[in-house]
Amino acid sequence: MKSKKLIALVTAACIAVPCYAVDIEPQPTMNQALAAPAIDLAQGYLWVKSVTQYMLPAAERGVNIQIGSEAINKNNVEEYRRRYRERLSTYREAIKQRGYKIISGAYRGKATEACARIQSAWVGLLREGSASGIEITQDGFDDRSLSASNTKERS
Repeated sequence: MKSKKLIALVTAACIAVPCYAVDIEPQPTMNQALAAPAIDLAQGYLWVKSVTQYMLPAAERGVNIQIGSEAINKNNVEEYRRRYRERLSTYREAIKQRGYKIISGAYRGKATEACARIQSAWVGLLREGSASGIEITQDGFDDRSLSASNTKERS
């Protein structure tokens, strides 16, 4: 028996953690998307977006993608692309209707000792103080960019 929650909305991104409860059908309705908890809607949106941006192009090139019980390959990728675009559109519209936070602005970055252990170039710049000024620009809820500068204080 399926949960009343949107199955795809409670799925974390396959790239980050193992997939669970993935179901391609049925497509969620706008009412279901609007009723879903905000975190589920956001995770569902990001998951579907990552599938359309990264996994479907790989399937077009001949990579077999397994998502739950669904197998996506170059023979059926267009059908999945249609489904995921429809789902992405539903999620995007639901997020617009519900509203979202504006996070544009200037921030100061600092990496903790625990962050240093991941050995990321970005974290390295923060730890050295080379990138303490972080500017986030936002156009809607989806399009944003991040840039860093060596400015210590920003107004």
